[in-house]
Amino acid sequence: MLSQSDEPSLLRELDADNITSLDVSIAAGKGDMMAKNIFEFTGDMLGQACADFAAFSSPEAFVFFGGLAKAGELIMEPIRRSYDKHVLKVFKGKAKFLVSALEGSSAAVLGASAIGWEL
Repeated sequence: MLSQSDEPSLLRELDADNITSLDVSIAAGKGDMMAKNIFEFTGDMLGQACADFAAFSSPEAFVFFGGLAKAGELIMEPIRRSYDKHVLKVFKGKAKFLVSALEGSSAAVLGASAIGWEL
């Protein structure tokens, strides 16, 4: 987005190759419109992916973890909005969208362990 626009942004003060989700969260928290648009764009893509996944799996919940999920409602609200827009009506309102309480890479390690345990 930085390279495709001349829109002012706090993110322009950072090295574009090293911007993290935390940097974008901080900028969005300060009212930076480009940062907010980044969360909208990303949330829309994730919401569509969740809607596609629901069509064949009907999950009870989607659990997000990692740096991006730590942005809380900055990312979760666009995800829910996009999901509701794209999901089949039969699945609308049935899945929960949660942020994992596990720290760091613990969620991935425990998830992989659980799969191994089932085998």
